[in-house]
Amino acid sequence: MKKESSFPLFVTFALKIKSGIMEIINLLEPDEARNGLLMDALKNRKSTKEGYGEEISLRDLSDLLWAANGINRPETKDHTAPSAMHACDVDVYVCKSEGNYLYDAIKHQLKLVSKVNLLPSLAMTQEYVASAKQIVVLVSDNKRIQQINDPSRLVILGGIDAGIVAQNINLFCAANGLIVVTRGYMDSDAVAKGLNLEKGMHPMLNMPLGYR
Repeated sequence: MKKESSFPLFVTFALKIKSGIMEIINLLEPDEARNGLLMDALKNRKSTKEGYGEEISLRDLSDLLWAANGINRPETKDHTAPSAMHACDVDVYVCKSEGNYLYDAIKHQLKLVSKVNLLPSLAMTQEYVASAKQIVVLVSDNKRIQQINDPSRLVILGGIDAGIVAQNINLFCAANGLIVVTRGYMDSDAVAKGLNLEKGMHPMLNMPLGYR
């Protein structure tokens, strides 16, 4: 049996290296066992559209909020989630039927901001959300993003920052047996009014929580 020469392959490889750029780089398969929890969370992360009828425990809610945008460097009061120009513009609210709470990351506590039931305004016409006992709402405060005078750019940056916080929540849920889905659908005006938001503060995303 004639052995094929590897010379043409070697020449092609050498030419690509000599040109200074590889046209195609074959990546390694994901090492899902690497550092355990993070890779498991990425592997298991998914959006779920059923099973939101149970309220999550205070233990899980406490850890989820810290993971979302809590303080991981107390000496500098820096957050688990990065933000554009270090604006720290995203506030995390927890809405329940009996009231709505703002997460104070520095004190690591929830503070009641209103007693109106916003769950219907968040669920809208999507029945799978209507059974949720708690929904997290991510709000961007554009006033904290300095040096940007373009209103449309402010909204874009706020949306990006909210997306980062949402991914923190998604990964926490995936790693800890919770279900979640990231939504932009809501009655934004009703939510803003119910949360007593000031001008420049925009509800970006909402996320019902439950158990797998």
